Amino acid sequence: MPTGEEWLLLVMSSLFSFVAARNTVLRRERRQQQRQVSYELRGIELERKLYQDEYERKARRADEQWAMIQQQANRIYDLNQQVFKLTIELGAAKQIHRNLN
Repeated sequence: MPTGEEWLLLVMSSLFSFVAARNTVLRRERRQQQRQVSYELRGIELERKLYQDEYERKARRADEQWAMIQQQANRIYDLNQQVFKLTIELGAAKQIHRNLN
């Protein structure tokens, strides 16, 4: 039959073995969680990159469309100026025609 010291030694070695095993399990779980978090973070970063690229593409497209709108507005302004000048010339031509008749 084991003595008190032997029992104490047996209990202590069992306790140390349990703690060591538990620490191993906890480290393994922590590494698994870290891998999972890293995986999720890579996914989130990829998604953010996709949204960033889409935003930049849409911003470039909006800038291009705005430039086209400005060009069209300038063209319309120029055409309106031409119409105005032609209207004045037409009025003058009508006046000359009336004066000749």
